[in-house]
Parts: sequence; C-alpha cells; structure tokens
Amino acid sequence: MAVGAPAPFPDHGSEPLSPGQLLGHPGLLRAWRAVAGEKLGLGRPLSQTEVAEAIGRSRGWYQNLERGARPKMEREVLDALAKTLRLGPDEYQALVLALMDGALTTIPASLADPTVRRDLQQLLDHQLPAPAYLTDQVWNIIGYNTAMAALWPWVREPRANLIRWAMLSPEARVQYVDWDHHATEYVKLLRFASTRYPHDPDLLRLITEVKADPRCGQLWDTDVAAVSRSRDGHYFQMLLPSLDNQPIEVISHVLFPASLPGSRATVITWAGTDKGDTSAALAGQETTAPWSFVPPAVTEYTARHHLMDEFRADLPASPAEAIQVCDARLRNLRKRAEALIQVRDELSKSNGSENTPRASA
Repeated sequence: MAVGAPAPFPDHGSEPLSPGQLLGHPGLLRAWRAVAGEKLGLGRPLSQTEVAEAIGRSRGWYQNLERGARPKMEREVLDALAKTLRLGPDEYQALVLALMDGALTTIPASLADPTVRRDLQQLLDHQLPAPAYLTDQVWNIIGYNTAMAALWPWVREPRANLIRWAMLSPEARVQYVDWDHHATEYVKLLRFASTRYPHDPDLLRLITEVKADPRCGQLWDTDVAAVSRSRDGHYFQMLLPSLDNQPIEVISHVLFPASLPGSRATVITWAGTDKGDTSAALAGQETTAPWSFVPPAVTEYTARHHLMDEFRADLPASPAEAIQVCDARLRNLRKRAEALIQVRDELSKSNGSENTPRASA
C-alpha cells in the first residue's frame, strides 16, 4: 500500500448482523446479503466484494451504499443488485423506493383539505355492512365506519393506531388467531416503511415502542430481511367479543387513495364462513356476514364523532383561537336554530287552522 493511501474498509462479508439496528436500506442490504448466501448454499453471507463484482461496481461504491449513500442509480444496476441478492417483489419495491425513486427524509405533511377527508369518509360509509377504516402514513386511525366501531371499539380512542394496538395491546393478542404470525407481518410493514421514511420521528417512535416490547423485539430480530408493502388480500381469523368470541375468517383489502398520499383505506370482508371453509363463497352462494347488524347506539355514537372530526378539520391550531371560532359558530347556530323553530311554529299554527272545521253559514 502506498504511503499515505487510505486503508480500505474491511469487507463485512461474514460480520454478524445487528438486527436491532436494521432500519432503512443500509441494514436491509446487509440482511439480504446474508439471506442470499444461505440461498446459494455458501454457509455465509455474500461478501460486499462478491456483490460489487456481480453488479459491475467497485467494492468501495457498494460499501458506501451500505453506509447510507444514495448515489445516482441506473435501472440496470438496480436490477442486477436485486438479482444478486435474490429479492422477491416486496423487497425489490423497497429497494426501488430507497435507491431509485428517492427515499424521503420524513413523511410529508398532507396537503389534503377537509373536503378530501369527508369524501373518503363517505367511501368508508358506503362499504357497510363491511367494516372499513382509514389510516395515515404511520397507521394512525383517521377515519372509520360504524361497523368498524361496533366490532373494534378501540378505533374510537384518542390517538388510535393500528400497529400499536395490534402489536402492543393485550386484547389484540387474544383476538388475533395466531397472533405471532400477524405481529411478524406488521414488523415487515414497519421495515418497508423505514426504507421510505428512514428518519421520520413519528415512524421511528412507533418502531422504538414496538421493539421495546419483549415479544415484539424477538420478532423484530427474526427473519430480519423480510419486508412487506401491504396486507392486501390476507386471509385471517379473529375472535371478537361482540360476536361471542366465535372464530370468523376475514379478508383485508387495502386501497391507496390518490387524493390523500400515504394513507391506506382498508375494507374487511367476510370470507363466507366462520369455520375457515370458503367453498360457499367461492361457489357464488349467498352468505350473510356475521356483522350485518350494527347496533343503533354505536351508529349514533360514531355519526356524532364523524361530525366532531369534520368540525375540527378546519379549526386553528391554537386552542385559544379554536375556542373563539367554536363560540362564534355556536352563536350563529343558535340564531339559525331559533329562526328554524319560529318557522316550524308558524307552519304548525297554519296547519292547525287548516284542519279546524269551518262553522256553517
């Protein structure tokens, strides 16, 4: 080595992985190298040198990639990297988002106005009697229909979050049949999101909470190379108190509304049976979902909260200013209510006089 020349970085071909630190594309690339080595029967991870040679780049270039660099990436190089690492469709999509499409440092604030939220709420309501809900980029619940509130009341709680409930709440561990499987799938969703928003504080906070749980932490450190974009089309079983804790099999359908980027609209449909046999539904036979009846009390409660959400949507951020706006709107509503009552009274008097028999001449 020439005097003064920088020493090359060591080739981390066989260095043990640190699963707890796997966030974003640097950690996933290392995990994918390890899995590729297993698939090839090497008994060790692919080395950085082997990957670099396979994609036609220098070892230093690839080392920088695993250190967090995002160089200009040609499609041919990206495809060669995916092929070398033996990536599946979801892993490939995560790689594209992180290295070619350009990962965003943090999740952008939504530019949607209240009209968009109201229209999406109508979409959820039109799914009845099927439960449906809307989540933002970090799985906070931002909308739901009456069936969803009836079957999963936790969505009505302040700051309700799908992944936080599914992975950390005791009731979810009872309601999900084979909870470990579902928790593993949610871990894959979090890893995928970390490639897109590697430094977003809300996402990192959620991941930190999940990893701090002993059982979830173990799942995070297992199968560390797996990622998933969504749970669209997943069949699963649940035990719900509102349905007498009888196992029901359902399917989740995930939609990505273009009017609210980053959000997910999910519709839960019954698979056609509560015994895991979908033959009747597949044969086109008419079936009735076990949640066809939505209690009126829940419907009224949810409708009221939808109105509250609509009122909150365009209020000022400052609580003091928001209270002033609410007071002004209340005064206006009282005036309108008083005028409406007066009109109703006049109509009642008019209707009463018309129904009074006229005296004979």
